[in-house]
Amino acid sequence: DAKDLSAKATAQLADIKKSPQFMMMGLAQYLDGIKIDNKGATFHLTIGYNQQQVDDLINRVKGLLKSFGGAMGGGGMPMPQ
Repeated sequence: DAKDLSAKATAQLADIKKSPQFMMMGLAQYLDGIKIDNKGATFHLTIGYNQQQVDDLINRVKGLLKSFGGAMGGGGMPMPQ
């Protein structure tokens, strides 16, 4: 049921927004660009970011992956340029 799925996804998104770990990573602001809706029997997830937000998000994820690699004693995954 699309309406039920939409309600559950919206509730989970709200919970993630309040997550201290997500806020510490500086990613909570990006959840505002995610819209969840249902139209009839279909579930819609729309993500709307401008180029600056996409670039910033990519850089944050790259940094996060590098820190995971360092924490595991490795050099991390090679990042595409």
